[in-house]
Amino acid sequence: NEYLNGDKTTDYGNSEYATLAAADTVATKKAIDTLISVPTFTITTTPDTSSFSMRISAAGNFTIDWGDGKRDVITKTSTGATRYSHTYSASGEYEIKLTGRATDYSRLNDVAAVSFYTNASNARSISKISGSLGKIFPTLPDGSQPRFYQTFYYASNLTEIPADLFAGIQGAPAEGMFNSTFQGCSQLQSIPAGLFAGIQGAPAESMFYYTFYNTALTEIPADLFAGIHGAPARSMFYGTFSDAALTEIPADLFAGIQGAPAYSMFDSTFHNTDITEIPADLFAGIQGAPAEFMFNYTFYNCSQLQSIPAGLFAGIHGAPAETMFYGTFSDTAITEIPADLFAGIQGAPAMSMFQSTFYNTDITEIPADLFAGISGAPAQSMFSGTFQGCSQLQSIPADLFAGIQGAPAKYMFNGTFFNTAITEIPADLFAGIQGAPAEYMFFSTFGHCTSLTGPSARINGQYLYEIWPNVSDMRTYIGSTGLSDYDQIPSKWK
Repeated sequence: NEYLNGDKTTDYGNSEYATLAAADTVATKKAIDTLISVPTFTITTTPDTSSFSMRISAAGNFTIDWGDGKRDVITKTSTGATRYSHTYSASGEYEIKLTGRATDYSRLNDVAAVSFYTNASNARSISKISGSLGKIFPTLPDGSQPRFYQTFYYASNLTEIPADLFAGIQGAPAEGMFNSTFQGCSQLQSIPAGLFAGIQGAPAESMFYYTFYNTALTEIPADLFAGIHGAPARSMFYGTFSDAALTEIPADLFAGIQGAPAYSMFDSTFHNTDITEIPADLFAGIQGAPAEFMFNYTFYNCSQLQSIPAGLFAGIHGAPAETMFYGTFSDTAITEIPADLFAGIQGAPAMSMFQSTFYNTDITEIPADLFAGISGAPAQSMFSGTFQGCSQLQSIPADLFAGIQGAPAKYMFNGTFFNTAITEIPADLFAGIQGAPAEYMFFSTFGHCTSLTGPSARINGQYLYEIWPNVSDMRTYIGSTGLSDYDQIPSKWK
Protein backbone atom coordinates (compact mmCIF):
# COMPACT_ATOMS: atom_id res chain seq x y z
CA ASN A 1 0.00 0.00 0.00
CA GLU A 2 1.06 3.57 -0.76
CA TYR A 3 0.00 6.86 0.83
CA LEU A 4 -0.07 10.11 -1.17
CA ASN A 5 -0.78 13.34 0.75
CA GLY A 6 -2.94 11.39 3.18
CA ASP A 7 -5.03 9.66 0.50
CA LYS A 8 -4.71 5.89 0.44
CA THR A 9 -3.94 4.25 -2.91
CA THR A 10 -3.54 0.52 -3.55
CA ASP A 11 -1.84 -1.24 -6.47
CA TYR A 12 -3.79 -4.37 -7.38
CA GLY A 13 -1.65 -5.37 -10.37
CA ASN A 14 -3.31 -7.14 -13.29
CA SER A 15 -6.51 -8.32 -11.57
CA GLU A 16 -9.38 -6.47 -13.26
CA TYR A 17 -11.88 -7.50 -10.60
CA ALA A 18 -9.64 -7.53 -7.54
CA THR A 19 -11.84 -5.19 -5.53
CA LEU A 20 -14.87 -7.41 -6.13
CA ALA A 21 -12.98 -10.62 -5.44
CA ALA A 22 -11.80 -9.26 -2.11
CA ALA A 23 -15.42 -8.89 -1.02
CA ASP A 24 -16.71 -12.12 -2.51
CA THR A 25 -14.78 -15.05 -3.95
CA VAL A 26 -17.50 -15.57 -6.54
CA ALA A 27 -18.32 -12.36 -8.36
CA THR A 28 -22.05 -11.98 -8.48
CA LYS A 29 -23.99 -10.52 -11.39
CA LYS A 30 -24.99 -7.62 -9.17
CA ALA A 31 -21.37 -6.82 -8.35
CA ILE A 32 -20.37 -6.97 -12.01
CA ASP A 33 -23.28 -4.71 -12.96
CA THR A 34 -22.16 -2.30 -10.26
CA LEU A 35 -18.63 -2.28 -11.66
CA ILE A 36 -19.85 -1.72 -15.20
CA SER A 37 -22.07 1.20 -14.12
CA VAL A 38 -19.10 3.15 -12.76
CA PRO A 39 -18.39 5.91 -15.31
CA THR A 40 -15.08 5.80 -17.16
CA PHE A 41 -12.97 8.51 -18.69
CA THR A 42 -10.10 7.44 -20.98
CA ILE A 43 -6.93 9.21 -22.03
CA THR A 44 -4.88 7.91 -24.92
CA THR A 45 -1.32 9.11 -24.69
CA THR A 46 1.21 9.94 -27.36
CA PRO A 47 3.56 7.04 -28.33
CA ASP A 48 6.52 8.50 -26.45
CA THR A 49 4.90 8.62 -23.01
CA SER A 50 7.23 7.50 -20.24
CA SER A 51 5.22 8.76 -17.28
CA PHE A 52 1.87 10.38 -16.56
CA SER A 53 0.20 12.15 -13.67
CA MET A 54 -3.03 13.84 -12.71
CA ARG A 55 -4.18 16.03 -9.88
CA ILE A 56 -7.51 15.37 -8.14
CA SER A 57 -9.00 17.71 -5.56
CA ALA A 58 -12.47 16.20 -5.25
CA ALA A 59 -13.28 13.84 -2.42
CA GLY A 60 -14.62 10.45 -3.47
CA ASN A 61 -13.70 6.95 -4.56
CA PHE A 62 -11.65 6.63 -7.73
CA THR A 63 -9.61 4.10 -9.65
CA ILE A 64 -6.79 4.92 -12.05
CA ASP A 65 -5.88 2.18 -14.51
CA TRP A 66 -2.53 3.31 -15.89
CA GLY A 67 -2.82 1.10 -18.98
CA ASP A 68 0.11 -1.21 -18.24
CA GLY A 69 -1.57 -3.55 -15.78
CA LYS A 70 -1.05 -1.25 -12.80
CA ARG A 71 -4.02 0.25 -10.96
CA ASP A 72 -4.44 2.68 -8.08
CA VAL A 73 -7.63 2.48 -6.04
CA ILE A 74 -8.17 5.75 -4.22
CA THR A 75 -10.34 6.65 -1.26
CA LYS A 76 -10.09 10.42 -1.00
CA THR A 77 -11.67 12.12 1.98
CA SER A 78 -10.40 15.66 1.50
CA THR A 79 -10.87 18.26 -1.22
CA GLY A 80 -7.25 19.30 -1.17
CA ALA A 81 -5.33 18.79 -4.43
CA THR A 82 -3.45 15.49 -4.57
CA ARG A 83 -1.13 14.43 -7.37
CA TYR A 84 -1.12 10.83 -8.58
CA SER A 85 1.80 9.74 -10.76
CA HIS A 86 2.98 6.65 -12.58
CA THR A 87 6.22 5.81 -14.40
CA TYR A 88 6.18 3.21 -17.17
CA SER A 89 8.86 0.55 -17.63
CA ALA A 90 9.06 1.51 -21.30
CA SER A 91 7.93 4.51 -23.30
CA GLY A 92 4.85 3.95 -25.43
CA GLU A 93 1.21 4.73 -26.12
CA TYR A 94 -1.07 3.94 -23.18
CA GLU A 95 -4.79 4.03 -22.43
CA ILE A 96 -5.29 5.50 -19.00
CA LYS A 97 -8.72 4.99 -17.47
CA LEU A 98 -10.16 7.02 -14.62
CA THR A 99 -13.31 5.69 -12.94
CA GLY A 100 -15.22 6.51 -9.79
CA ARG A 101 -17.53 9.09 -8.31
CA ALA A 102 -16.89 12.35 -6.50
CA THR A 103 -18.61 13.13 -3.23
CA ASP A 104 -17.39 16.66 -2.47
CA TYR A 105 -15.56 19.58 -4.13
CA SER A 106 -13.30 22.41 -3.10
CA ARG A 107 -15.12 25.74 -3.00
CA LEU A 108 -12.07 27.59 -4.33
CA ASN A 109 -12.52 28.85 -7.89
CA ASP A 110 -8.96 27.98 -8.98
CA VAL A 111 -8.94 24.40 -7.72
CA ALA A 112 -9.88 21.78 -10.31
CA ALA A 113 -11.89 18.67 -9.52
CA VAL A 114 -9.37 17.02 -11.82
CA SER A 115 -6.53 18.41 -13.92
CA PHE A 116 -4.04 16.74 -16.23
CA TYR A 117 -1.80 19.77 -16.31
CA THR A 118 0.74 18.76 -13.71
CA ASN A 119 3.49 20.07 -15.99
CA ALA A 120 3.76 21.05 -19.66
CA SER A 121 5.22 17.72 -20.76
CA ASN A 122 2.42 15.79 -19.09
CA ALA A 123 -0.25 17.86 -20.86
CA ARG A 124 1.43 17.31 -24.22
CA SER A 125 1.22 13.55 -23.66
CA ILE A 126 -2.56 13.63 -24.17
CA SER A 127 -3.49 12.76 -27.76
CA LYS A 128 -7.12 11.67 -27.35
CA ILE A 129 -9.83 11.63 -24.70
CA SER A 130 -13.14 9.77 -24.50
CA GLY A 131 -15.91 9.26 -21.99
CA SER A 132 -17.40 11.66 -19.49
CA LEU A 133 -15.61 13.56 -16.76
CA GLY A 134 -18.97 14.99 -15.80
CA LYS A 135 -20.25 11.59 -14.67
CA ILE A 136 -17.22 11.03 -12.46
CA PHE A 137 -17.36 14.61 -11.21
CA PRO A 138 -21.08 15.41 -11.49
CA THR A 139 -23.27 18.06 -9.96
CA LEU A 140 -23.87 16.76 -6.44
CA PRO A 141 -27.34 16.40 -4.89
CA ASP A 142 -26.79 19.56 -2.82
CA GLY A 143 -26.03 21.51 -6.01
CA SER A 144 -22.25 21.62 -5.51
CA GLN A 145 -20.47 22.01 -8.83
CA PRO A 146 -17.07 20.76 -9.96
CA ARG A 147 -14.57 23.13 -11.49
CA PHE A 148 -12.35 22.25 -14.43
CA TYR A 149 -9.65 24.84 -13.90
CA GLN A 150 -6.82 24.11 -16.36
CA THR A 151 -8.02 20.51 -16.77
CA PHE A 152 -6.58 20.22 -20.29
CA TYR A 153 -4.38 23.31 -20.09
CA TYR A 154 -1.87 23.30 -22.95
CA ALA A 155 -2.74 19.77 -24.07
CA SER A 156 -1.35 20.77 -27.44
CA ASN A 157 -1.87 17.35 -29.09
CA LEU A 158 -5.57 17.16 -28.26
CA THR A 159 -7.64 17.50 -31.45
CA GLU A 160 -11.24 16.91 -30.34
CA ILE A 161 -13.58 16.99 -27.35
CA PRO A 162 -16.07 14.17 -26.64
CA ALA A 163 -19.67 15.35 -26.93
CA ASP A 164 -20.53 13.93 -23.50
CA LEU A 165 -17.42 15.21 -21.70
CA PHE A 166 -19.47 17.19 -19.18
CA ALA A 167 -22.61 15.03 -19.15
CA GLY A 168 -23.76 14.73 -15.57
CA ILE A 169 -23.19 18.40 -14.82
CA GLN A 170 -26.41 20.36 -14.50
CA GLY A 171 -27.63 23.57 -12.97
CA ALA A 172 -26.18 27.00 -12.45
CA PRO A 173 -22.59 27.88 -13.41
CA ALA A 174 -20.02 28.12 -10.64
CA GLU A 175 -17.43 30.84 -10.30
CA GLY A 176 -14.44 30.00 -12.49
CA MET A 177 -16.12 26.75 -13.55
CA PHE A 178 -14.37 26.37 -16.93
CA ASN A 179 -11.46 28.71 -16.30
CA SER A 180 -8.68 27.87 -18.81
CA THR A 181 -10.11 24.37 -19.32
CA PHE A 182 -8.84 24.04 -22.91
CA GLN A 183 -6.41 26.95 -22.94
CA GLY A 184 -3.43 26.27 -25.19
CA CYS A 185 -4.97 23.24 -26.93
CA SER A 186 -3.45 24.51 -30.13
CA GLN A 187 -4.72 21.66 -32.33
CA LEU A 188 -8.30 21.71 -31.06
CA GLN A 189 -10.46 22.62 -34.06
CA SER A 190 -14.08 22.20 -32.95
CA ILE A 191 -16.47 22.34 -30.01
CA PRO A 192 -19.27 19.74 -29.81
CA ALA A 193 -22.76 21.20 -29.94
CA GLY A 194 -24.28 20.92 -26.50
CA LEU A 195 -20.95 20.68 -24.68
CA PHE A 196 -22.36 22.82 -21.86
CA ALA A 197 -25.99 21.79 -22.40
CA GLY A 198 -26.54 20.90 -18.77
CA ILE A 199 -25.50 24.35 -17.53
CA GLN A 200 -28.69 26.28 -16.91
CA GLY A 201 -28.77 29.50 -14.95
CA ALA A 202 -27.36 32.97 -14.39
CA PRO A 203 -23.77 33.83 -15.32
CA ALA A 204 -21.07 33.38 -12.68
CA GLU A 205 -17.85 35.30 -12.26
CA SER A 206 -15.05 34.15 -14.60
CA MET A 207 -17.12 31.12 -15.63
CA PHE A 208 -15.55 30.91 -19.12
CA TYR A 209 -12.31 32.74 -18.38
CA TYR A 210 -9.83 31.83 -21.18
CA THR A 211 -11.71 28.55 -21.76
CA PHE A 212 -10.70 28.21 -25.42
CA TYR A 213 -7.79 30.63 -25.50
CA ASN A 214 -5.08 29.83 -28.06
CA THR A 215 -6.88 26.99 -29.83
CA ALA A 216 -7.41 26.21 -33.53
CA LEU A 217 -11.19 26.65 -33.31
CA THR A 218 -12.71 27.93 -36.54
CA GLU A 219 -16.34 28.15 -35.40
CA ILE A 220 -18.53 28.28 -32.31
CA PRO A 221 -21.73 26.21 -31.97
CA ALA A 222 -24.67 28.59 -32.04
CA ASP A 223 -26.19 27.11 -28.87
CA LEU A 224 -22.97 26.78 -26.87
CA PHE A 225 -24.24 29.05 -24.07
CA ALA A 226 -27.96 28.57 -24.71
CA GLY A 227 -28.75 27.62 -21.12
CA ILE A 228 -27.16 30.68 -19.57
CA HIS A 229 -29.70 33.38 -18.79
CA GLY A 230 -29.36 36.39 -16.56
CA ALA A 231 -27.41 39.50 -15.72
CA PRO A 232 -23.73 39.74 -16.69
CA ALA A 233 -21.13 38.65 -14.15
CA ARG A 234 -17.62 39.93 -13.60
CA SER A 235 -15.12 38.63 -16.20
CA MET A 236 -17.66 36.03 -17.37
CA PHE A 237 -16.23 35.77 -20.92
CA TYR A 238 -12.74 37.08 -20.27
CA GLY A 239 -10.55 35.89 -23.17
CA THR A 240 -12.88 32.97 -23.88
CA PHE A 241 -11.99 32.67 -27.58
CA SER A 242 -8.90 34.87 -27.63
CA ASP A 243 -6.18 33.80 -30.07
CA ALA A 244 -8.39 31.16 -31.70
CA ALA A 245 -8.79 30.75 -35.47
CA LEU A 246 -12.42 31.89 -35.46
CA THR A 247 -13.89 33.47 -38.57
CA GLU A 248 -17.49 33.94 -37.41
CA ILE A 249 -19.49 34.75 -34.28
CA PRO A 250 -22.98 33.20 -34.00
CA ALA A 251 -25.62 35.93 -33.94
CA ASP A 252 -27.33 34.66 -30.76
CA LEU A 253 -24.23 33.53 -28.89
CA PHE A 254 -25.02 35.74 -25.88
CA ALA A 255 -28.78 35.97 -26.36
CA GLY A 256 -29.51 34.91 -22.80
CA ILE A 257 -27.32 37.56 -21.21
CA GLN A 258 -29.74 40.26 -20.10
CA GLY A 259 -28.89 43.06 -17.70
CA ALA A 260 -26.49 45.78 -16.64
CA PRO A 261 -22.82 45.63 -17.69
CA ALA A 262 -20.32 44.01 -15.33
CA TYR A 263 -16.61 44.57 -14.79
CA SER A 264 -14.51 43.04 -17.62
CA MET A 265 -17.52 41.05 -18.82
CA PHE A 266 -16.25 40.81 -22.42
CA ASP A 267 -12.62 41.59 -21.78
CA SER A 268 -10.51 40.18 -24.68
CA THR A 269 -13.31 37.75 -25.63
CA PHE A 270 -12.45 37.63 -29.35
CA HIS A 271 -9.00 39.17 -29.16
CA ASN A 272 -6.68 38.19 -32.03
CA THR A 273 -9.17 36.08 -34.00
CA ASP A 274 -10.00 36.08 -37.73
CA ILE A 275 -13.62 37.20 -37.44
CA THR A 276 -14.79 39.35 -40.36
CA GLU A 277 -17.92 40.87 -38.83
CA ILE A 278 -19.78 41.44 -35.58
CA PRO A 279 -23.46 40.40 -35.38
CA ALA A 280 -25.60 43.51 -34.96
CA ASP A 281 -27.42 42.21 -31.87
CA LEU A 282 -24.48 40.45 -30.24
CA PHE A 283 -24.80 42.56 -27.08
CA ALA A 284 -28.49 43.44 -27.42
CA GLY A 285 -29.33 42.18 -23.96
CA ILE A 286 -26.79 44.40 -22.23
CA GLN A 287 -28.81 47.26 -20.79
CA GLY A 288 -27.56 49.72 -18.21
CA ALA A 289 -24.72 51.95 -17.06
CA PRO A 290 -21.15 51.32 -18.23
CA ALA A 291 -18.82 49.18 -16.10
CA GLU A 292 -15.04 49.30 -15.82
CA PHE A 293 -13.18 47.31 -18.48
CA MET A 294 -16.51 46.06 -19.88
CA PHE A 295 -15.23 45.88 -23.49
CA ASN A 296 -11.51 46.04 -22.83
CA TYR A 297 -9.69 44.61 -25.91
CA THR A 298 -12.84 42.71 -26.95
CA PHE A 299 -11.96 42.76 -30.66
CA TYR A 300 -8.34 43.80 -30.38
CA ASN A 301 -6.15 42.64 -33.29
CA CYS A 302 -9.03 41.09 -35.24
CA SER A 303 -7.20 42.01 -38.40
CA GLN A 304 -9.96 40.84 -40.76
CA LEU A 305 -12.72 42.85 -39.05
CA GLN A 306 -13.79 45.68 -41.35
CA SER A 307 -16.97 47.12 -39.84
CA ILE A 308 -18.85 47.87 -36.64
CA PRO A 309 -22.63 47.48 -36.71
CA ALA A 310 -24.71 50.53 -35.86
CA GLY A 311 -26.25 50.28 -32.41
CA LEU A 312 -23.77 47.67 -31.17
CA PHE A 313 -23.81 49.25 -27.69
CA ALA A 314 -27.31 50.73 -27.95
CA GLY A 315 -28.42 49.40 -24.58
CA ILE A 316 -25.61 51.01 -22.62
CA HIS A 317 -26.70 54.29 -21.07
CA GLY A 318 -25.00 56.27 -18.35
CA ALA A 319 -21.83 57.95 -17.17
CA PRO A 320 -18.47 56.73 -18.49
CA ALA A 321 -16.59 54.09 -16.49
CA GLU A 322 -12.84 53.73 -16.23
CA THR A 323 -11.23 51.90 -19.16
CA MET A 324 -14.65 50.93 -20.50
CA PHE A 325 -13.56 50.79 -24.17
CA TYR A 326 -9.83 50.32 -23.77
CA GLY A 327 -8.49 48.98 -27.11
CA THR A 328 -11.89 47.58 -28.06
CA PHE A 329 -11.34 47.84 -31.83
CA SER A 330 -7.61 48.39 -31.80
CA ASP A 331 -5.59 46.89 -34.67
CA THR A 332 -8.61 45.97 -36.77
CA ALA A 333 -9.37 46.85 -40.40
CA ILE A 334 -12.50 48.88 -39.66
CA THR A 335 -12.94 51.83 -42.00
CA GLU A 336 -15.92 53.58 -40.42
CA ILE A 337 -17.23 54.37 -36.95
CA PRO A 338 -21.05 54.35 -36.61
CA ALA A 339 -22.25 57.81 -35.58
CA ASP A 340 -24.37 56.42 -32.74
CA LEU A 341 -21.80 53.98 -31.37
CA PHE A 342 -21.53 55.73 -27.98
CA ALA A 343 -24.82 57.62 -28.09
CA GLY A 344 -25.90 56.38 -24.69
CA ILE A 345 -22.72 57.41 -22.89
CA GLN A 346 -23.62 60.57 -21.03
CA GLY A 347 -21.59 62.13 -18.25
CA ALA A 348 -18.21 63.23 -16.95
CA PRO A 349 -15.02 61.72 -18.37
CA ALA A 350 -13.50 58.67 -16.67
CA MET A 351 -9.88 57.60 -16.59
CA SER A 352 -8.76 55.82 -19.79
CA MET A 353 -12.38 55.62 -20.96
CA PHE A 354 -11.44 55.62 -24.67
CA GLN A 355 -7.78 54.70 -24.42
CA SER A 356 -6.59 53.10 -27.69
CA THR A 357 -10.21 52.37 -28.71
CA PHE A 358 -9.52 52.80 -32.44
CA TYR A 359 -5.74 52.53 -32.32
CA ASN A 360 -4.17 51.55 -35.66
CA THR A 361 -7.41 51.11 -37.60
CA ASP A 362 -8.30 52.16 -41.16
CA ILE A 363 -10.95 54.73 -40.27
CA THR A 364 -11.08 57.71 -42.61
CA GLU A 365 -13.18 60.07 -40.49
CA ILE A 366 -14.57 60.60 -37.01
CA PRO A 367 -18.33 61.21 -36.56
CA ALA A 368 -18.84 64.78 -35.35
CA ASP A 369 -21.00 63.72 -32.39
CA LEU A 370 -19.06 60.62 -31.40
CA PHE A 371 -18.36 61.97 -27.90
CA ALA A 372 -21.27 64.42 -27.72
CA GLY A 373 -22.52 63.02 -24.43
CA ILE A 374 -19.20 63.44 -22.64
CA SER A 375 -19.18 66.63 -20.58
CA GLY A 376 -17.19 67.62 -17.55
CA ALA A 377 -13.65 67.91 -16.23
CA PRO A 378 -10.87 65.96 -17.95
CA ALA A 379 -9.77 62.59 -16.57
CA GLN A 380 -6.36 60.95 -16.69
CA SER A 381 -5.58 59.27 -20.06
CA MET A 382 -9.20 59.74 -21.14
CA PHE A 383 -8.29 59.89 -24.86
CA SER A 384 -4.83 58.37 -24.70
CA GLY A 385 -4.02 56.82 -28.08
CA THR A 386 -7.68 56.82 -29.13
CA PHE A 387 -6.92 57.37 -32.83
CA GLN A 388 -3.17 56.76 -32.79
CA GLY A 389 -1.85 55.09 -35.92
CA CYS A 390 -5.04 55.65 -37.94
CA SER A 391 -3.04 56.34 -41.07
CA GLN A 392 -6.11 57.02 -43.25
CA LEU A 393 -7.62 59.61 -40.91
CA GLN A 394 -7.39 63.04 -42.51
CA SER A 395 -9.58 65.34 -40.41
CA ILE A 396 -10.85 66.04 -36.91
CA PRO A 397 -14.38 67.37 -36.25
CA ALA A 398 -14.21 70.91 -34.88
CA ASP A 399 -16.32 70.21 -31.78
CA LEU A 400 -15.13 66.66 -31.06
CA PHE A 401 -14.23 67.54 -27.44
CA ALA A 402 -16.67 70.42 -26.96
CA GLY A 403 -18.09 69.02 -23.74
CA ILE A 404 -14.74 68.70 -21.98
CA GLN A 405 -14.54 71.64 -19.59
CA GLY A 406 -12.06 72.01 -16.76
CA ALA A 407 -8.50 71.69 -15.51
CA PRO A 408 -6.05 69.46 -17.37
CA ALA A 409 -5.44 65.85 -16.27
CA LYS A 410 -2.31 63.72 -16.70
CA TYR A 411 -1.95 62.12 -20.12
CA MET A 412 -5.45 63.26 -21.06
CA PHE A 413 -4.60 63.52 -24.80
CA ASN A 414 -1.50 61.35 -24.83
CA GLY A 415 -0.87 60.30 -28.46
CA THR A 416 -4.52 60.84 -29.39
CA PHE A 417 -3.79 61.61 -33.06
CA PHE A 418 -0.21 60.39 -33.21
CA ASN A 419 0.87 59.17 -36.66
CA THR A 420 -2.37 60.01 -38.50
CA ALA A 421 -2.88 61.76 -41.86
CA ILE A 422 -4.74 64.77 -40.46
CA THR A 423 -4.03 67.95 -42.39
CA GLU A 424 -5.05 70.59 -39.86
CA ILE A 425 -5.96 71.08 -36.22
CA PRO A 426 -9.38 72.68 -35.71
CA ALA A 427 -9.30 76.04 -33.99
CA ASP A 428 -10.32 75.74 -30.35
CA LEU A 429 -10.33 71.90 -30.41
CA PHE A 430 -9.46 72.09 -26.71
CA ALA A 431 -11.37 75.28 -25.92
CA GLY A 432 -12.77 73.99 -22.64
CA ILE A 433 -9.40 73.10 -21.13
CA GLN A 434 -8.41 75.74 -18.58
CA GLY A 435 -6.25 75.64 -15.50
CA ALA A 436 -2.85 74.60 -14.21
CA PRO A 437 -0.91 72.19 -16.44
CA ALA A 438 -0.83 68.47 -15.75
CA GLU A 439 1.99 66.02 -16.39
CA TYR A 440 2.21 64.95 -20.04
CA MET A 441 -1.30 66.27 -20.72
CA PHE A 442 -0.61 66.69 -24.47
CA PHE A 443 2.24 64.22 -24.80
CA SER A 444 2.76 63.35 -28.52
CA THR A 445 -0.86 64.31 -29.25
CA PHE A 446 -0.04 65.31 -32.84
CA GLY A 447 3.33 63.61 -33.11
CA HIS A 448 4.46 62.40 -36.56
CA CYS A 449 1.41 63.87 -38.30
CA THR A 450 3.50 64.62 -41.37
CA SER A 451 0.54 65.93 -43.39
CA LEU A 452 -0.24 68.67 -40.86
CA THR A 453 -0.15 72.25 -42.14
CA GLY A 454 -1.37 75.52 -40.69
CA PRO A 455 -0.96 76.55 -37.08
CA SER A 456 -0.50 74.24 -34.12
CA ALA A 457 -3.28 73.82 -31.54
CA ARG A 458 -4.71 77.02 -30.07
CA ILE A 459 -7.31 78.06 -27.53
CA ASN A 460 -8.96 81.43 -28.23
CA GLY A 461 -6.15 82.27 -30.64
CA GLN A 462 -3.38 81.51 -28.17
CA TYR A 463 -0.99 78.60 -28.77
CA LEU A 464 -0.92 75.79 -26.20
CA TYR A 465 2.75 76.39 -25.57
CA GLU A 466 1.98 80.04 -24.80
CA ILE A 467 -0.79 79.16 -22.39
CA TRP A 468 1.35 76.57 -20.60
CA PRO A 469 5.00 77.64 -21.08
CA ASN A 470 6.28 75.85 -18.00
CA VAL A 471 5.74 72.16 -18.66
CA SER A 472 7.98 69.12 -18.70
CA ASP A 473 9.01 67.43 -21.95
CA MET A 474 5.72 67.31 -23.93
CA ARG A 475 6.70 66.38 -27.52
CA THR A 476 3.20 67.31 -28.68
CA TYR A 477 4.29 67.99 -32.26
CA ILE A 478 7.34 65.76 -32.61
CA GLY A 479 7.98 65.08 -36.32
CA SER A 480 5.09 67.30 -37.48
CA THR A 481 7.37 69.71 -39.29
CA GLY A 482 4.75 71.06 -41.72
CA LEU A 483 3.07 73.25 -39.09
CA SER A 484 3.28 76.94 -39.96
CA ASP A 485 4.64 77.82 -36.52
CA TYR A 486 6.89 74.78 -36.18
CA ASP A 487 10.09 76.84 -35.99
CA GLN A 488 8.79 78.90 -33.08
CA ILE A 489 7.46 75.93 -31.09
CA PRO A 490 9.58 75.48 -27.94
CA SER A 491 11.81 72.41 -28.02
CA LYS A 492 10.01 70.69 -25.15
CA TRP A 493 6.80 70.76 -27.22
CA LYS A 494 8.36 69.06 -30.23
